[in-house]
Amino acid sequence: MAYLKYPEGIRKTIYTTNPLERFIKEVKRRTKVIEVFSDPEACSKVVCLAAQEMNEKYGKRAVLEFSSVKDELLYIRRGKYGPNETGSQELCTVSYTQTS
Repeated sequence: MAYLKYPEGIRKTIYTTNPLERFIKEVKRRTKVIEVFSDPEACSKVVCLAAQEMNEKYGKRAVLEFSSVKDELLYIRRGKYGPNETGSQELCTVSYTQTS
């Protein structure tokens, strides 16, 4: 019922948990093939890379009526987290190298 706190124009987009369920399923699929992780950071790296891929995939989707509720969503976000928005794009920073 938490989606009822958001503007009506965006509710039909966020009321479903399908993207979250899909993300969990993708993380399980990727971690299942790696039977033992060398350390907790290795597991975090796999989860973070899966999250980045899902963000790219879902980031291309257009949300209908988003422009009409964007200001209201920003107001809600600033009320919850404060006016400082630096670093909000860097939720998951991972660097890894691939060796041949």
